Amino acid sequence: SLDSAQLTMPPQADDLREGRMIDQVFTCSRVRARLRGGTFGGVLDEYAAQLQSRGYARNTIRNCLGAVEHFGSWLRGQGLPASAIRGDRVRSFLHGHLPKCRCAPPSPTDIRIVRPALNYLVRLMRGQEPGTQAGARLRSAEPA
Repeated sequence: SLDSAQLTMPPQADDLREGRMIDQVFTCSRVRARLRGGTFGGVLDEYAAQLQSRGYARNTIRNCLGAVEHFGSWLRGQGLPASAIRGDRVRSFLHGHLPKCRCAPPSPTDIRIVRPALNYLVRLMRGQEPGTQAGARLRSAEPA
């Protein structure tokens, strides 16, 4: 069992390297499994670690992960893989889907949260964030 000091400590370098950042943000194993099994599951630990390293609060990281999960579900519904992420698809999601969204919770629809979360995802996937390899890892994990 963890003591209270361990629960409040930031993730250690080993935690981030081993891909356990989501474990630091979500306590429910079902939520963690759902996120990891989603469209962007292969990059969410890195995504969360990058946000955490920039000083974002736990709740902000949770909201961003929810926005990315929502976008991934929408992409999957469009029959598109995660590697199909492009600016025009993000705009279609933001301005076409979100205003009329009836997706099951939790599916963030506040554009003030979703837009920056997806913009950061696009940069991460394109390898435009220092020290990231999310796009290459995700592309190599998809079927040909």
